[in-house]
Amino acid sequence: MGFLGVALTHGLARQTGKEAYFFSRFNFGRMKERNNTHFCFLCGGVVGFKPEKVGRLFKRRDLAKPLDCLEDGGWNPMKKHDASHAVAVIGNANKYGNVWDWLEKEIGKKKDFPFIVSVPSID
Repeated sequence: MGFLGVALTHGLARQTGKEAYFFSRFNFGRMKERNNTHFCFLCGGVVGFKPEKVGRLFKRRDLAKPLDCLEDGGWNPMKKHDASHAVAVIGNANKYGNVWDWLEKEIGKKKDFPFIVSVPSID
């Protein structure tokens, strides 16, 4: 992504009152390697997370309780993650073969997603 792509992303974000976020397709690959399904755009990081399963009879996932989110070297970008971040979490990465389809479909399901997300390409 060159200067024009960065400028357009920031311009659109400013127009819509959202923040620009540049997501790496390599992070999507890291998420898939760990079988992680979710990513919090407020916490960031490079490996995403799996929400903890809760409930005995009806298993559901608690987005406020991230699992498998430690980065290389033991750093945890999600140490301040909580339920208030749900608006900036997208999931179901396991259902998509590439980062572009995942972001388009899953962000499209969110009513008030607070970011304009762009995936820089290598030129």
